[in-house]
Amino acid sequence: REAGAARRAERRRPLAGAFGAALVLMGVTALTVVVDAVPAWADQAVILTSPTSPANSLHPSWTFGTSKAYGCELLNPDGTTFSPWAACTTPATYDLTGHPDGTYTFYLADAKGVPPPATEISNPSTYTLDTTPPPVPIFTSAPATPGNEKSPQWTFSSQSGSTTRCQVKNSSGTVISAYTGCSSPETVNLTGQPDDTYTLSVTASDAVGNTSAPATSSYQLLTTAPAAPTFT
Repeated sequence: REAGAARRAERRRPLAGAFGAALVLMGVTALTVVVDAVPAWADQAVILTSPTSPANSLHPSWTFGTSKAYGCELLNPDGTTFSPWAACTTPATYDLTGHPDGTYTFYLADAKGVPPPATEISNPSTYTLDTTPPPVPIFTSAPATPGNEKSPQWTFSSQSGSTTRCQVKNSSGTVISAYTGCSSPETVNLTGQPDDTYTLSVTASDAVGNTSAPATSSYQLLTTAPAAPTFT
């Protein structure tokens, strides 16, 4: 009886081995199918570079590859279409002249239809157009005029986060001191300058380079003494 049981076990071994090999083979086959499967997003277009944002450029550009045909779309800040899906090549540049400030949205896709399949459209790339300058700075104090002080001083305020620049001209419009960075209080050096009326101009610029109109304030330098009295 023991010998018969041993022989039956021996016959089952090859069958078990064959079944195990089949399971391994099935496992490898299933794994191969998973590895080779193409996910739905595999054809999604990729934007390589986007414009700096926010910015005041009226001609933002996006770049992408050249290995296939592409389509592009640009949406307005309110979500309406600025430029509908159309064939495009890199770089895709848009003219925003005359259009409002706000956030524009760009999409790229393989050119396989209009509109293209959703699985082939890139992630959105946004560009915020900002062409609005800061408010004009406000003078909060100015030197008494006329005066004989050759180092007159002004104070002013400007929008938080803005940078200010100052310029000085004489009455004929000649620049005595060109626009350069300044801050309040601003002292103007008129040493060596003749008696005249001098005008200080102050502008404010924001982070993207929009510059306000200048605030101006004038000072009359008067250092010449009147003529000596005469006896009559």
